[in-house]
Amino acid sequence: MATETSGTATPHPSKTASKTPAPTLTSTPIPTVESLLERMDGQLAGVNLVLRHPWYGKAEERFNALIETFNNENGYGIKVSPVGGYGLETMADLLSNETLDANLVIAQTYDILSANENNAFVDLSEFINDPELGILDLYDESFAFNELCPLENDDFRQAIAIAYQPAVLYYNTSWAKELGFDEIPLDLEIFTTQMMAGFEANTHDNDPNNNGTGGLFLSKSVQSAQAWYAGFDGAFSPGARHLQFDEKALLDSYEWLKTAYAQDAHWVGAETIPYDYFARRLALAVEGGLDDLAYITAAINSSSNKDEWTTMPYPSLDGHGVIAMESLGIGILESDAHKQLASWIFARYLLEQDQQAALVEVHGYWPVTGAPALIAPKYAKENPAWASAALPDAHYILAPEAENWAITRRIFQDAYLRVYGLEAQYFPNILDLLKQTLIDVQGSSDE
Repeated sequence: MATETSGTATPHPSKTASKTPAPTLTSTPIPTVESLLERMDGQLAGVNLVLRHPWYGKAEERFNALIETFNNENGYGIKVSPVGGYGLETMADLLSNETLDANLVIAQTYDILSANENNAFVDLSEFINDPELGILDLYDESFAFNELCPLENDDFRQAIAIAYQPAVLYYNTSWAKELGFDEIPLDLEIFTTQMMAGFEANTHDNDPNNNGTGGLFLSKSVQSAQAWYAGFDGAFSPGARHLQFDEKALLDSYEWLKTAYAQDAHWVGAETIPYDYFARRLALAVEGGLDDLAYITAAINSSSNKDEWTTMPYPSLDGHGVIAMESLGIGILESDAHKQLASWIFARYLLEQDQQAALVEVHGYWPVTGAPALIAPKYAKENPAWASAALPDAHYILAPEAENWAITRRIFQDAYLRVYGLEAQYFPNILDLLKQTLIDVQGSSDE
């Protein structure tokens, strides 16, 4: 069976003592913030909520079990009724085109923020910072995800993330070792060297049908565009209404990708699905996400190459690697104050460590409150490649999931797709087209 691898001077006292009058202690009242629970006077018993979510099949069964536990054990008497089976794409359509009869919605965060005006989501800032039911203490300060948690002054808090969807590379460690490489290639130059070695191996073997393969198989996906941009020190402004980007990082990444593609360090195939290519050693590495994990596992297990493999961050300029992420979020639809508070209590429940681990069994993505392998150790042990890319020194960037990200993410991807068909002298034109298209869609950033 294939294996996943994993100096200040000290003041001297005066020689002459002086008598200092003792200060008079006065009682100064410290202002307190009334919690939402106190404001509601505990009137939550018997509140019934409807939750719309995307899962079906085994995932829905597992999520329903989590909800049943909440219904039986929460001390408020709150009952949540789940309605699922939609899938993420259908949830996006419902949020855009329908009026949802629900109190809570789980979907892509950017789809919640892009919902039509009939689906009015509550600003969660007051809940996030509540003295009794706030969530900021639920994030592990020792791991990088803590930097991505909701902040007191954040805008666009109509949703909070409950899972991260990372862009990763699947990497064949067995084949890499045969090619003479023992280290995961997190540096861009070293990465190119290794991918070229895969290309050379397949070009000079006895099989002419695999010529041109061996390097990185490109998905050219939305998240891969974000990852390559981040690898060249590109950054987004989280929550910004208008997509803002670093032009130098974009152009540098365009040029590097074009060069790698032209010299066959990167390639694309007749099939867009990479699983068989990876299993047959036609690609030393492939682009993907955690949705691909089960399929790649199955492909390698059924292959004659019983290789060891892992996931890794995208390479970066500084050699630490980058992980670009989007998120699943939960939002609360406007209703009466009691239902909104009850909805928040359930949303907060999903961020507690036990539920973050249970949710991994539902969606297969990363938890948001800490290191994946520490939050969900059982799942990580059973699926070693699931968390192997979550390196402590890697850079993690979260997409700017503002209300227009559902559209602008595709525009950003389209600019990267144009790179492969043009010469480098035209890359500034791609950048100009990107900027103009974003203005057409979003309006001017000065508006």
